[in-house]
Amino acid sequence: MNVCMKFTKMANKRLLLIFNDNIDTYKFTGLISDYGFRQVDLFPLTGDLSIVQGIEGGLSRQYFDNVLKYNTSAMVDNQIAAMRKKICRWSADIGECRVEGKRIKEWFFLSKCNISSWWFSLFAEKNPFKTDIFLEVAQACAVKELLSKNKYELAVLAINNGNLRTAIKNIAVKRAVPIKLFPVVHKKTCEKKFKEFVRDAGLGIKIIRGFKLAFNILRSRHLLSRYLPLLEKRFHDERSILFISYFPLIEKTSAQNGVFKNR
Repeated sequence: MNVCMKFTKMANKRLLLIFNDNIDTYKFTGLISDYGFRQVDLFPLTGDLSIVQGIEGGLSRQYFDNVLKYNTSAMVDNQIAAMRKKICRWSADIGECRVEGKRIKEWFFLSKCNISSWWFSLFAEKNPFKTDIFLEVAQACAVKELLSKNKYELAVLAINNGNLRTAIKNIAVKRAVPIKLFPVVHKKTCEKKFKEFVRDAGLGIKIIRGFKLAFNILRSRHLLSRYLPLLEKRFHDERSILFISYFPLIEKTSAQNGVFKNR
């Protein structure tokens, strides 16, 4: 009787698996079977279908009775849609946060230019082509919403992004969900492989890279001297500011009053 009650209680427990594409699916599913859970919910943060299918197949071979896969793409997209409505206010509030008595914008203030370099940061620029931070925030928010609506006895986390991993871990801790970190496989990109090759190649490669760097500097100086006037002739006013924008369509009327708005 007690044995039956024990297995019934264990079968009702839920395990949440959060993973991306840097994972050994065979070892992963083998480890999960050791926990004794019979209900497993998958929260994939990868677009690689073979990874998801590998985990589903591994769980099936381990005789898991109930496996649920969340539609994480739709869940994350909903979070992005919600962020889009308030991201400008959120970004501005970050710049207004005080650190040791000064606003963040003040810490990045350039006195000679009378402008804060905060406006050139990734948070202020809000360009998803230059950083994945906003996608990671949306993914963390999706996990937060999931944990607020569902009760899990354990969450297993297998992602290689340190910031996202820490954020999800903190979210789980605040909701009293035990969390287990699973080692990930660090895949080497072509860029990383090339850097390792250069690092291990020795002095010869470093000399070649030095000549290439010197050539690029001389070439850039030649092009600047050919197509641009002398530096003292480029700025007629000491208070001149070079304004660079991705969006060339700026409202002319407001710009004349010192306010730059994109059309």
